[in-house]
Amino acid sequence: MDHGHTIELAGAILRYDADEGLEVTIKEGARINVALVREVLEARERLCPGRSYPVLVHVPRHADVDMDVLLYDHYMGRGLEQCTIAVAWDAGTSMNELLVNVFYTYFPQNFPARAFPNAEEARRWLADEVKLRMGPNAQNEGR
Repeated sequence: MDHGHTIELAGAILRYDADEGLEVTIKEGARINVALVREVLEARERLCPGRSYPVLVHVPRHADVDMDVLLYDHYMGRGLEQCTIAVAWDAGTSMNELLVNVFYTYFPQNFPARAFPNAEEARRWLADEVKLRMGPNAQNEGR
């Protein structure tokens, strides 16, 4: 688990790499609901101790999103702000992008989080956030 680690869940795959951070891929056909979000965040908690990393979340274009996910601050009390540099979402569609950004507007976190229409924009923003928060030479330091 030091350099790389993969956790496969029923609805998502989490891939941690010390050089790149964490990528969460929601599986095609998975329903994005409170249970899936809880399961992903519990898996993230296991990766948290002793490291700080950026997170990139990939949502499939035709994701089935349960609107109940917008009603709760899923991060509250988890301590993930201790290991999260920033979270970027590759939302896949403008509707998913809007939903993610609405969530973080209602439940602001102690780390920057933002959704984008595609992975390229999400990766670019995430790289900029890492440089801003960790310094320009922080490619792998502190992770």
